[in-house]
Amino acid sequence: MIALDEALPPGALLDGAESDLATAISRAGALWLHGTPEAFSHDGTVVSQWRSHDGRYTAVPTQPNDGNGRTVDWVAGRRCALECRPGLHCGLVVPTLPAAADGRHAVISAAVVVRFTPQEPARTLLSINSDGAARSGTYLFLSDDGDSFTLKDTGGAVALSVPAAPRPDGPQLLTLTLDGDTVLFRQGDGPVAAATGTPPDLGHSPALFIGARSQRGGLAKTLGQSAIGDVFLWPGLRLLRPMQPADTAMDLALRRYMLWDC
Repeated sequence: MIALDEALPPGALLDGAESDLATAISRAGALWLHGTPEAFSHDGTVVSQWRSHDGRYTAVPTQPNDGNGRTVDWVAGRRCALECRPGLHCGLVVPTLPAAADGRHAVISAAVVVRFTPQEPARTLLSINSDGAARSGTYLFLSDDGDSFTLKDTGGAVALSVPAAPRPDGPQLLTLTLDGDTVLFRQGDGPVAAATGTPPDLGHSPALFIGARSQRGGLAKTLGQSAIGDVFLWPGLRLLRPMQPADTAMDLALRRYMLWDC
């Protein structure tokens, strides 16, 4: 046995990554939808709620999601995930985002932990929509077509398309940052891609859609297949364009969680 008489830094320890991330997210006033059985509520087998790790935010089915949302096992008996199925509205929405996500020069980071399937691309993964209640409105969405990832504002303000790297069999982390007129994206631990345009208009009370883009029905071609195990949103943090120690610290906590707990 090796014994040390000095304290080790958190990054050298192999446990506690999940609790450390939860603490950091709560302190930042951020959102974490963590795929545990106790976080989901069901009406029979249908998902009726997905509550954030601290209970401050709740995702509920979108209007077109007519009993399609289900959960699937992620880690047997301990973790589960929202199942998205091709052509079906299985999405959820957090109707009101943290206040710092509002406005035209928004600074937001978000991430999703997803399992892909070889049969069908995931299509829409996340959307930050300028109106959580309406069927229309501009929004910034992240989607996967199998060969590439797209991060785009439907108002034409900014767009980024990134070729997809080979996908692992297990869960993968996708991270994005919006910093005013610039969007940035990273697949796993790969390089950060960026594009600059003009600041998208996210309105004053935007919403976060998971596995969907809006409350509009139809749009079957935007609905693919995936299992979404975690969703994160950080108002005011630039995980992929760090300018403060808090940006770097949160990104490290997220990646450590992926390494040891996913």
